[in-house]
Amino acid sequence: MGLKSKTLLVGIEAGTVIRMLNKAYADEWLAAFQYQTAALQITGIIRKSVEKELCEHAREEYEHAMKLAQRIQELGGTVLLTPEEVIKEANCAYVKPGDACAMKIIEQTIASEQCAISVYKRIMEETCQKDMITFQLAMEIMKEELEHEEEFQNFREDIQHFFDKVREHGIGCSR
Repeated sequence: MGLKSKTLLVGIEAGTVIRMLNKAYADEWLAAFQYQTAALQITGIIRKSVEKELCEHAREEYEHAMKLAQRIQELGGTVLLTPEEVIKEANCAYVKPGDACAMKIIEQTIASEQCAISVYKRIMEETCQKDMITFQLAMEIMKEELEHEEEFQNFREDIQHFFDKVREHGIGCSR
C-alpha cells in the first residue's frame, strides 16, 4: 500500500481513506472469485437462474474493484498487488463454496453481501463531509450491494415457498 502523499482531505488523511478502500478492493476481488466459482458448481432446481445471477454479480464485483482502484490511485495510493495481500486485507471472509447446493450458495452469497454493505456503510460514515468523492463512490457501490442482497433473499424466499407448497400438498417420496 504505497502512499505517494500525506494529503489531508477535510478532516481525514488520504492514507486512512486508501487503507479503507484497499480493504474494500480486496473484498470485491474475493467476492468476484467466490461468485464465479460458485456459479461453476451450483446444483439444484433453480441452478440456471442462480448461476446467471452469480455470473452477473461476479462481473459487477469486479467493476466495483476497478472503481475502488481508480479512487485509490487518485488519492496517491497503490492497490494491493498480490493475492496474499488481498486475502490478508479483506474485511469479509472468502467463503469456499464447498457445498454446491443452490440454497447453501444463496445463504453464503447473502452473508457476503451483508458484509459488503457493512463495509460501505463504515466507509460512508468515515468519509461523510470529509471526502465526498469517496463518500459518493461508497454510496453508489452500497446501493448495488443492497440490490444483490435483495435478489438473493428473493431466491431464498422462492425456494422456501416452493418447498412449503410441496409439503402442504403432501408431495414427496415415500418408501
